[in-house]
Amino acid sequence: MADPRKPVRDTRTRNRVFLVTVVAAILVGFWLAR
Repeated sequence: MADPRKPVRDTRTRNRVFLVTVVAAILVGFWLAR
């Protein structure tokens, strides 16, 4: 699924964005559950 045309740095950036999105979703979930 990895695209050899894209640099490796793209994968690391995408993982960081995904992690931030997951953390934000969890924080919003806790805030709404309160």
